[in-house]
Amino acid sequence: MNPTNRQKLTALISVVVVLTLIDQWTKSALSWLEFRDWAWGPVQLVWYKNPGIAFSIPLPSPIAMILIVCLLILLIVLFWRVRRWNWYRLGLLLTISGGFSNLWDKINLGHVRDFVAIGWLPVFNLADVMICAGIVAIFIGLTYAKSKKI
Repeated sequence: MNPTNRQKLTALISVVVVLTLIDQWTKSALSWLEFRDWAWGPVQLVWYKNPGIAFSIPLPSPIAMILIVCLLILLIVLFWRVRRWNWYRLGLLLTISGGFSNLWDKINLGHVRDFVAIGWLPVFNLADVMICAGIVAIFIGLTYAKSKKI
């Protein structure tokens, strides 16, 4: 069954708003980490103000915001063009939501609030998990769609 434009818009706005609110809530709820770190085995909760982009890659803020906005527009266009509900669309929703939430931080604070550190991985947040899970779902959807038109 192919979704209507109204269904697409409803899904896009609903999912992005809910996931952004969840991510923003976790960042606010864990703001106490700015004054004290917490560790549990290999997992550490730390407060890190990431001025760059993904994986703490340094990039001037105006350039980063332009790049993020362009990527979000591309992902929204791809979401709009998908004909069926599948892993690919789910991945796009997750990636758009995570990207939007981190963009919200960038616009309002000038940095992204990261707080989870595990071993050698860069410090990350829930929005980063959404983006990574979304990319995995996109690849699953594209692999599955080789035999079907998405």
